[in-house]
Amino acid sequence: MNGVLRAGGREGWRGSVPLLLGVLAFLPVTGAAQEEVIRNAPTCSACSVRMERLGSFGDADDEGWVDLTSRVVFLGEEVVVVNLTARHQMMVFGRDGRFLRRMGRPGAGPGEFGVINDIMTSADGRLHVMDRGLGRMTVYAPGLTVERVIPFSPRPIDIGFLPLDDGSYVVNATVGSADRIGFPLHRIGPDGELLLTYPTPSTAAGPGDEFALLTRLAMGEDGVSFWATSTSGYRVDRFHLDGALLESFLVAPPWERDEAWAGVGGPPPSPPGVMAVQERDGLLWIVSRRRTPDYQAATSRIRNMHGLVTQIDDYNRYFESVLDIVDPRTRRLVSRSVIPGYLLRFVSPGVVLFHEEVKLVPRLVLYGIEVQGLTR
Repeated sequence: MNGVLRAGGREGWRGSVPLLLGVLAFLPVTGAAQEEVIRNAPTCSACSVRMERLGSFGDADDEGWVDLTSRVVFLGEEVVVVNLTARHQMMVFGRDGRFLRRMGRPGAGPGEFGVINDIMTSADGRLHVMDRGLGRMTVYAPGLTVERVIPFSPRPIDIGFLPLDDGSYVVNATVGSADRIGFPLHRIGPDGELLLTYPTPSTAAGPGDEFALLTRLAMGEDGVSFWATSTSGYRVDRFHLDGALLESFLVAPPWERDEAWAGVGGPPPSPPGVMAVQERDGLLWIVSRRRTPDYQAATSRIRNMHGLVTQIDDYNRYFESVLDIVDPRTRRLVSRSVIPGYLLRFVSPGVVLFHEEVKLVPRLVLYGIEVQGLTR
């Protein structure tokens, strides 16, 4: 994947992908009826994406086998991975790709897990492990020894939490109380208590439809706010950590609605939508995925979203990724670039995670990513 990808298209890929117009709509915090809609093409049509392969993880041996996971973090000179097929433990690799050891086992004691749904690191070098199965957070001190276990009452939805400097957390979760149903974001204290629930401009989700509340989270560079991006509606919100909704706007999604799957053999487990967001130098980097123009060629192997093991190459033929650079101050879409393959998340600033397959052996692959020609 080394090389240059032009905004709105791909060099060396089948044909060209037309540059899509960005439509950004500002939603007042008050939820008033008036809505300012800004229509604009990307301001940097000549911007190009350059990607550099940094390393890969996973091998044919059982100890080093990885699957279609996106639960990956850097921790000093080590890389921690949680497989989707063994979510009661973590795998530790060196930065050079060598498998080092496993951590965790099934159970309810310290260092034991039910279902790990996400992992994150904090600036102080701690590893935070959200256990959806047991409803708690396990915190590892530097050196990967268990420091404390925090029970959580909100139920985590999927990927999505932020450890804060004061020991509290912002979590993407559901709360069963009547006044909090339909609100996906909450702040949890160091002892697991529910501190506050963040407002949302609107939601159509009800009980039993929690995945409609799925968001991707990223800390703001100011240190006192965070970004929350809806995975399906492409709405971007910024909240103050203390609870205020600071701004909210919409980006025109580059993907089609799910109805396009009808009659083509059934969808893969992951629908099109936003995968990751981060703030860099005051700009939002937002990754989404969509079907490739020839996605139907991959559907013969992707038939059942419950239990069918599918080759990673099928996903990379079915999906492609879209990187949007958005200026939240001006509500402008700066650039939109198409990247072949199934990009999963930002592991750190400027580092993205992909999957690939070599002779049916899956690999987690890290790439450094930059957008050349980018100006404010």
